[in-house]
Amino acid sequence: MSGTRSTVWMLAVLAAGGCYPDPDDLRQAGHTGVGGCQGAACTGSGGVPGSDGGVPPGVDTAAYAGAICDRFQACAPTRLNVAFGSLATCQARFKIAVDAVVALVDTGWTATGMAACATAQRAQLCPDFNDGKVPAACNVAGKRSTGQACRGADQCASLRCVVSTGQCGTCAPRGGAGASCLDDGDCTLGLICTGSGTCFAPLDLNRACDPTTTPCRYSLSCRDGFCSTPGGAQTLCDDFEDCDDRHGYLCDQTTFVCGLASASTTSCGAPASNGNLQYCQANGFCSLSGSCIAAAADTRSCSLSAGPLCTFPAACINGTCTLPISTDCR
Repeated sequence: MSGTRSTVWMLAVLAAGGCYPDPDDLRQAGHTGVGGCQGAACTGSGGVPGSDGGVPPGVDTAAYAGAICDRFQACAPTRLNVAFGSLATCQARFKIAVDAVVALVDTGWTATGMAACATAQRAQLCPDFNDGKVPAACNVAGKRSTGQACRGADQCASLRCVVSTGQCGTCAPRGGAGASCLDDGDCTLGLICTGSGTCFAPLDLNRACDPTTTPCRYSLSCRDGFCSTPGGAQTLCDDFEDCDDRHGYLCDQTTFVCGLASASTTSCGAPASNGNLQYCQANGFCSLSGSCIAAAADTRSCSLSAGPLCTFPAACINGTCTLPISTDCR
């Protein structure tokens, strides 16, 4: 099972695309993409009895939620619409996620640290945000050493909690270039986990690349063997990464050019009356019939294969939309 991630890392990858639905899948019926991570490794349900420290006094988690959603709106507005449907929903859902993490005992989060992180996050430039980079002020190490039990990476000095079974894991060091990995959280900050499962320093514009073994930075696409800037309207494309999906452009697999997409709460896949491709907003599920199924509320039934999906930070676990909990692991 994947190691648990620090919250700020998880949110950055949501921005970069780690848990965002492939835009080609948004166009096609039956996609299973989600706005947030799904599965026990991301949020979980259960847990070993322990203690819940509660959100420390004065820690303004709403400030950070507002900052991260501000960056989504400025740098990846289509992704915000796909995942949440509105800025207000984004802010409310991210606050739930951050509350669950800072409530864990032995994290390093304080009122001062959270304020500094929120300020740095709001000031982050779009290229860095879209590359999934975490501001230095938001890399707050936990108090637990390698080998100690953990529920979340924010409890670990290494910011890595490796989970093997259930919801509890062990703090472990992050791997350097070439180390095996399951996700970016397994790698040293600045490295990403490739499709072939190794930690790698992502490549810059115009570098020779392979999308599986030697990938580009998240904001770029590996096109014709080189890292390229995703294109806008009428740009030739082979795959979704060739188009600027953060600003609504998807690759039309009929014409193989990037086209502007339209958000919908009812229909998906086929072009709208204005000729645009359609995707479901607010984490709706695109059914085989081309209809959008609205996301399920927390604690309600869900299905990754048939819909409805859950809204981050809830995960579809055992058929139920389950929010993260702060019960500690000992």
